[in-house]
Amino acid sequence: MLKSLIGGLAAALTLSGCQDTASVESAPFEKQFLISGNYQATYARALRTMRICLKPGTVFIGGTGSVTLDGQLYNELGYAEIRQGLAAINPITLSITKLERRGSGTLVSIKAPYGIQSARDRNRLWVEYWMRGGTKCQDGSFENPPAT
Repeated sequence: MLKSLIGGLAAALTLSGCQDTASVESAPFEKQFLISGNYQATYARALRTMRICLKPGTVFIGGTGSVTLDGQLYNELGYAEIRQGLAAINPITLSITKLERRGSGTLVSIKAPYGIQSARDRNRLWVEYWMRGGTKCQDGSFENPPAT
């Protein structure tokens, strides 16, 4: 996952300008689905897997930045959020995933607001895979995740 993330993002960084925080926050979620199970348990499991696979803190592109992964659980509000990004001169948000309590299930909403469309689509597919319980990490190629 990390090799393809770095390669795809190096191209995206070159082709795009700075990322506007307001546009990231206001962008619509591109994928929504319901899964069974508690949102808190889904959040904890998915965040653990994403930490293993994405290796936050890993330095990339000649030491100019690093992979970030931030998770926040808002029990009093009934939701959690996971943000994947790159810390550099201009921080970049690669994905935002919101997990909301829906009865005994969880509504998962994902947006991948940065980069070329094929990289955004692949990133969103991997995040969805991990939210649905997948544990495999990308092997460095540009593969899609296995079916869940």
